[in-house]
Amino acid sequence: MSVAGSNSFKGNFKNNFRRPEGLIDAAVRVLYEDKQGTLWIGTFEGLVSWNGGKLTFYPEIGTTFVTSLLEDREGTVWVGTFSSTVLPAQVCAIRAGSVQCTGNDGAFGSFVWSLGEDGSGTIWAAADSGVWRWNPGPAQRYAMPGMRVGDLLKSDDGRLLIGATVEEAGYDKRTIPDTIQRMHRAAIQMIPALADARFLEAWAGLRPGTPDDLPILGATGTPGYFAATGHFRDGILLAPITAHVMAQVVTGVAPEYDLSAFSPARFAKDAKS
Repeated sequence: MSVAGSNSFKGNFKNNFRRPEGLIDAAVRVLYEDKQGTLWIGTFEGLVSWNGGKLTFYPEIGTTFVTSLLEDREGTVWVGTFSSTVLPAQVCAIRAGSVQCTGNDGAFGSFVWSLGEDGSGTIWAAADSGVWRWNPGPAQRYAMPGMRVGDLLKSDDGRLLIGATVEEAGYDKRTIPDTIQRMHRAAIQMIPALADARFLEAWAGLRPGTPDDLPILGATGTPGYFAATGHFRDGILLAPITAHVMAQVVTGVAPEYDLSAFSPARFAKDAKS
């Protein structure tokens, strides 16, 4: 359990945190402390909350990968998930012990990546199938053709950040004006008031990928040299489990997961064939 022994929590969790008995034995993706002092723990295998020594499990969410957590101004906790072999990606709202989930029809696609609340209390979700909004009214979808939205963020200085696109560009970090315009038009479709907003800046970054879309994990042909790279856009997402298994590899402990599919040697084999 990767949070055991941590002392970085605020509020009721300033003291050294000890793993509660019965806590899911899985890598933690996201931690969130709500206004009531409850610690919400989103893992690769489900969601639990902890307060006053009591651990609560949420079977409605199942053993799916929890990607994001948000508490809105009314005290409802929103949960975004990744799809699994059992359940599709979902958005769940938890309030006073009641759990209501949407997305069982597969509407969100493979994942709900991030959640946000704007100044009017509207809830936004960035999903595989586009951007969704709640409050007021039922969920409404805004399609983003040719774009995958990863984040909807409002910075401390009032700027609204909208992103992002993904494309293979080698080492070219230049932004494309037509793409920026498409993102701007899509944002206006969701929030008409942005038509009067002033454009400030755009930027692009590089993420390491691999020919077979799998990361590279394990020992290389050079003694004492190990590789943990090639995660592409899932680098932050997979950082906890990558650190866990690579620590085992580096210290000579047999990893608890089969890493053969991620071996650096697979590309050496391709080069010889």
